[in-house]
Amino acid sequence: MRKSLTTFFVAIAAVLQFVAFPSNAGADQWVPNNSFDPNVMGVNIVNTFFNTGEGASRLVALSGSVNYAPGSTATMPNETLCSGLTSTGDCNFAAPGVNLDGIILLPVCSTSSQTNCVTSMSLGTSASSMQPGTFVSMTSGPTIDADPAHGLPAGSTIGLWTNPVTNAGGTDTYATYAMLHVGYNSATNQYRLYNFSALIIPYKKVSGTYQAPSENQFTNPSNGRLSVANNGQTLSCAWTGAGECGVLQDFTAGTYASMGVRLSTQVGGWFQGRMQNPSLSVSSFDSQSNLITVTGQSVDVPVLNVSVPISNASAAVKAFYANISGVGVMNVNANYSNAFTAVDAFRDAASNSSTAVINIWSFGSYSASGNACLTNTSAILGVVTTNSMVFSPTVPTFSNGVLDYQVAGMHYMPDGKTPVGGVYDMVMADSVARCLYGFSNAPISATISVSESSGGEQNVATTSVSDAGGWLHLAAYNFQFSNPTISAKLTQASASTTTTTIKKATPVVFKKVISCRWNKPPKSTFKVAAVKPVCPAGSTKV
Repeated sequence: MRKSLTTFFVAIAAVLQFVAFPSNAGADQWVPNNSFDPNVMGVNIVNTFFNTGEGASRLVALSGSVNYAPGSTATMPNETLCSGLTSTGDCNFAAPGVNLDGIILLPVCSTSSQTNCVTSMSLGTSASSMQPGTFVSMTSGPTIDADPAHGLPAGSTIGLWTNPVTNAGGTDTYATYAMLHVGYNSATNQYRLYNFSALIIPYKKVSGTYQAPSENQFTNPSNGRLSVANNGQTLSCAWTGAGECGVLQDFTAGTYASMGVRLSTQVGGWFQGRMQNPSLSVSSFDSQSNLITVTGQSVDVPVLNVSVPISNASAAVKAFYANISGVGVMNVNANYSNAFTAVDAFRDAASNSSTAVINIWSFGSYSASGNACLTNTSAILGVVTTNSMVFSPTVPTFSNGVLDYQVAGMHYMPDGKTPVGGVYDMVMADSVARCLYGFSNAPISATISVSESSGGEQNVATTSVSDAGGWLHLAAYNFQFSNPTISAKLTQASASTTTTTIKKATPVVFKKVISCRWNKPPKSTFKVAAVKPVCPAGSTKV
């Protein structure tokens, strides 16, 4: 992953802002203390996709060599802020040695034909009581013009909404954050869209010495040109404007949320998410985009923010830092492969307990590897969601007829006594199951189990399987941690065989038939069945 002093400056600004305006201990969402201390080793598990520090769209051209080897002085590339593609100069993304590092924040749709935009957000106390949100405005900040000729959608900021369903802070205000990463394919001279992420974020607006997102650039003689974007983000704000901030709030527990997005078909395959009981709706919007709607219940996610003095660091903690240049508290994404190592390394330091719990809702695109049935990005294959502190960076693996998925976390809640109850849902297109197992179109069933890495089966309070509308939904709830593996084996009954019994035929008795003619008009001929042929009175045998 690209390391940048841009992120460093944003993080420092965030810490200063956090110190000046700390979150209230009550309704405001918990945020970590990321202040730098060179005398400690620690970890902060970043538990949502909202970790970029980006409040506005940007395109940055990277050029020059980069050296990230442990123990070396990192050589940073030159960074140039761009408003779009140029035929010459630093913003010629197709030129050799130039890479594009961009993000596009999707606007809220303003026309019926617009694509790569947010169509809707809804909230409810249940899946059957959803109420649509009312769009208010986009936040202030830099935007990017669309470039249809090269496949670039318009880049905007964060959408602000209201909804009758209030959040845990008692306000009716919410933000929609929908982001696409952007690169450039020099072979086709087209922008490349990837790594989509989306959130609905409860907030309350407060006043203070905040700034709207802006961009500026300066030259650092030792490391080259740096693009520094003051994107207005702070640890405690979902968004910032001139003199105002949307302070993060938790969802009210049990809230159902839904977001609709018209999204490029370049983003396909699997989604991951922070929600419970998810459902997917996918339809073609036009030749280059789908209308995707994701619905699910917000979920409590245990989080971790822990550090120890270097002098007291365990062998496991020191081993975790062995390939890392520097000390202090590290930010580790919950779905990165090293997140599992981080949780295990700091398990004793945290007394096997979570630091806090946040109630959130989010989803985003997911990487896939291995089986070809799971890697098709030309269609939407499914979504995997969990409340686990950390979770696998790829979709479930398939081996010996079993789909396995790895999660991990501290065993206890912040009180150090209550076990954490795990949540896992997988919604898979029936076509994927048929591809994996060679199933027919008949209904699919499954068995779900949860086991620890140390061996042994867990007692899972709830498992469920349903197959409807072209989607297979598997769920396991209330399992416990430390490093459980969730396994699902899909089955389908064999096609039933129908036995046809042919009974002995009943003999057919043919009766003799005669024709008779009435003696008086009108002439009429009819058939009479009898043992002995007899004409009725008034007629003559013919």
